[in-house]
Amino acid sequence: MKLEVGTRVQVCRLCRFMCTAIVAIGAILATGSGCCGWFGLPRPDSITEVSYGFGDASVAPEYHRSYTISVTSDHACVAIFAYGEIHLEQEFAVTGAEFEALKNSLHTYCIRSCVLVARPGCAGGTSESITLLGGSSELFAASVYHCAGQDSGNLCGDLRGFAEAIENLIPNLDELIESTRDL
Repeated sequence: MKLEVGTRVQVCRLCRFMCTAIVAIGAILATGSGCCGWFGLPRPDSITEVSYGFGDASVAPEYHRSYTISVTSDHACVAIFAYGEIHLEQEFAVTGAEFEALKNSLHTYCIRSCVLVARPGCAGGTSESITLLGGSSELFAASVYHCAGQDSGNLCGDLRGFAEAIENLIPNLDELIESTRDL
């Protein structure tokens, strides 16, 4: 097939456009930035409570400390416990702006539901969970289990970044956790 000079230029432009698009899509997928948005999450305006839970590793009770932080538009509550025994519950004031920023951080840290395949043979790891409520209805709930460098469960995203965002609403969280070790 013989191409005319004008046709050849159009084909080259189309080829260049397609190559650029493929490279751009590959870059988005490789960085994970294409997964964000509110895909699979409720609309921010429907969320009335955000909860984050951290489950500590299986260690002796005097060293084990898990906690849950629940945040609404006016307060944050932390519960620190060891193997089901609550050692401390405390409430702190939160502004509406702080709550809105926390809800928006779900997008910032690309929190989403996913499938992480369980790998048998690992025990004693840590866990994280996120639950979103709209009134008394559960809008989203997912968790991940971290063990020996492997994850299983249905919670993905930058969990460390999100955990820091919610933990920052609790003044001196590390000190609060440490204060329960003498109990």
